[in-house]
Amino acid sequence: MLVQLLALGVALRAPVARPNAVAGRSACVKMSTGTNSYLESTIGPSEAASSGGDTRDAEPMVYGSVAPTTPVESPAPAPATPPPAPKEDIVSYAEYLRSKQMELAKTAAAPAPQPAPMPQPTPVAVAPSPAPEQEPGLATRAVRVIGPLALVAGSVAGTFAFTELFPSLSPLGAGAGAGAGAAPAAITLDEIVAAQREWGDAIVRISKTWLDGGDYLEAATKAADQLYGYGRTDVLFKPTKAAEDPFRPTGEGALSYFVGGDKITGGFAEDKGFALGPGGIGWKKVIFDNNKVDFNGPSATAMGEYYFYPVGGDPPSKVEYTFGYKRNDDGKIRVYLHHSSLPYAPH
Repeated sequence: MLVQLLALGVALRAPVARPNAVAGRSACVKMSTGTNSYLESTIGPSEAASSGGDTRDAEPMVYGSVAPTTPVESPAPAPATPPPAPKEDIVSYAEYLRSKQMELAKTAAAPAPQPAPMPQPTPVAVAPSPAPEQEPGLATRAVRVIGPLALVAGSVAGTFAFTELFPSLSPLGAGAGAGAGAAPAAITLDEIVAAQREWGDAIVRISKTWLDGGDYLEAATKAADQLYGYGRTDVLFKPTKAAEDPFRPTGEGALSYFVGGDKITGGFAEDKGFALGPGGIGWKKVIFDNNKVDFNGPSATAMGEYYFYPVGGDPPSKVEYTFGYKRNDDGKIRVYLHHSSLPYAPH
């Protein structure tokens, strides 16, 4: 390839012999034998005559020089092969071609300029269309209603159970189950049995304190406060052996009946002190025998017979009773109705 390019360059740069542009009339003007001259065919015979030329016998004209006085022969034609170019011209042209090839190679190796990126439109976020809400089935609606109710019921039941077991730890206080803004809890049979046992134990304790020479009045006062609802609710108290003042709506009237009217201020004279035993010999045991217990939520009513066993071994005294219990604000149940009587003895 390089040799061909060098040969082409030599051919282009080689000087070509240029002969003198001298030609005979026959070579420069004459168009063809037997015809008018080119001048005549171009400008007409009259103009050609006026110019002093003759189409046939005029002297030959020389282009580019003064016409010689004698005919000059036409020079020999130039040789077909041009003479070789000087050596220094070939070398310089070869260097020129080499430099061009290097420039072309650098141009081809250089990365083509990349067009500037077209600005892309900012995508606009389109919120998806919400799926159509399905109509909840019967099971779903039932869960929505029953589920919250079950949670509420469970929390309420847990609160009441905690309050009953640990009333002192309740955030509402000791009476959280019955007061402090909450509905009082229903009375149970176990609470009735415990209250009746406590009542019988209090009678025996007062009697023993009396026999031991202790402060039986203080013991009776504490028992009345723990067993009856005086100062917390109305109390309907009708004791067994009270004829002149059978109804004792106050705490002093109840205390007079248990220890004797002469032991307290404002006591009743007919009261001999039932808790001190018959004739003051004391009681050693009391047993309740419930015939029926009726429950009414925070209140309950028990009816039956209880037996008092005197100290010394005498037979027990049987008494008929009706006791009403009510839960107070501190959560404890107390007697609000007490009616006692001896069994009917026909004459």
